[in-house]
Amino acid sequence: MFRNTVFLLILFLLSTAFYVQAQSVTVSGFVQSPMAYMEGGKFHQTPIIFYLDDVLYERIPHIAIPSESGHFTVNIPLKKATPARLEYDTNSSRIFLKPGQELKIYFTNNEFESTLRFDGTNASDNNYFAEYNRKFDDLMWEHDLDARKRSGKEVYNNYCQQIRSEQETFYRAYTSRNTTSAEFKKWAEAAIKYQEATNMSLLYYRSQDRMNDGYKSFASRYNKYDTQALIAREYVSFLENHIRQTCLRDDPSTRAARETRREHWGIRGFQVARDQFSGKVRDYMMANILSILIEAEYMGTDKVFNDFNRLCGDAEVRSVMGQRYGKLKRAFDKQPPSDAKLEVVKDGSAVYLNHILDKYKGKVVYIDFWASWCKPCLAEMSYSSKLHNQYKGKDVVFVYLSSDATEGPWRANVAKYQLSGDHYLMSKELQIDTEAQLNISGIPRYVLVNKEGEVVYKNARRPSDETLPQQIDRLLAQ
Repeated sequence: MFRNTVFLLILFLLSTAFYVQAQSVTVSGFVQSPMAYMEGGKFHQTPIIFYLDDVLYERIPHIAIPSESGHFTVNIPLKKATPARLEYDTNSSRIFLKPGQELKIYFTNNEFESTLRFDGTNASDNNYFAEYNRKFDDLMWEHDLDARKRSGKEVYNNYCQQIRSEQETFYRAYTSRNTTSAEFKKWAEAAIKYQEATNMSLLYYRSQDRMNDGYKSFASRYNKYDTQALIAREYVSFLENHIRQTCLRDDPSTRAARETRREHWGIRGFQVARDQFSGKVRDYMMANILSILIEAEYMGTDKVFNDFNRLCGDAEVRSVMGQRYGKLKRAFDKQPPSDAKLEVVKDGSAVYLNHILDKYKGKVVYIDFWASWCKPCLAEMSYSSKLHNQYKGKDVVFVYLSSDATEGPWRANVAKYQLSGDHYLMSKELQIDTEAQLNISGIPRYVLVNKEGEVVYKNARRPSDETLPQQIDRLLAQ
């Protein structure tokens, strides 16, 4: 009895260890002459970063820090064969990962492309990318494609077909010489096919007559229920572009109504994904559009999530999207500080810059033009909060004018950064007025107004600039 119990326990532990291993991939290797950078008075090794390229995985970096000698290792959670991207400084390459795999990567710092090679489990899958990078220049192709958009559909499509032909020729030659996994072949064939489809579909965004430009005929040539191709981001991108093109082909009055409501295109896009697809493809594309809404921090995402949760048949996809939506909901549930005043200036309302400035006469006004999608804007917010504290109780007002398209991300970021002050979500008319009056061509932008309501500094210092208080104090003293 005791022996049986011990045997079963050992069997359980072994199976558990195998399961844990099978749910992850180990990547290790060696960087010849690794790069280092100086920060905080110390040298740090440049990290090697891995990103999984799949709808079900958020773009979360998995980081390996090489030792001074150049050796590194990282364990990446992984449930299925997945394409990914390796980045080192300004260098990058696609890679292909499988659960339970032990992949080894070798390269020289200053000769990344010419020295990159792979060893270990399924090394042949990945040496495909090493050889591909040495033969082709995807960035050059992107540049040439963009240039050919102006030469007409025939010239552009012929170049798309030429790229696909070169990629297929290379793929067939490589797989005839090397043994590659079935999952890799599935990915590669779908990636080549649907990258061409995506490239071709991009030309239709330039269409002047969307009702008669032949898009429907073009789209009908491709399989929109290809569950085997879901392994390739290129297929998901093609379907996402198809959804966008469908939204653009709604009647003008419907599209105008969405713009008036400042409705994110993903609301209509989710309806298209729900109605035009089925099975696993529908689950993935509903998840893809929901991810776009979550990333945009769109206020109407709650209804879309509820519909998705009810309609999605894949429990794993539901679980992943539930976790992702939960982060957004916690952000939305966070409240702005009690002394923050938020006002949505609706399109069509006659509210202009002079109306806003009239409210604050007798005080110095520091205006922050920003948007939630502007990373440099958000990088200044912590400094802005410190500035509030510095001038608390003095005749200084902090006014934030946001050019966000929708209310959700605007409110969420005011709450996230706990920004006191007066906040306005600008209407289209207010944006045009401020841009014209202050010659604003980009954000972030900061403006200082004196107590008489006159703009003194059209390009005031940023909150992080130590000389900004000098400008504010000068106006306070007047």
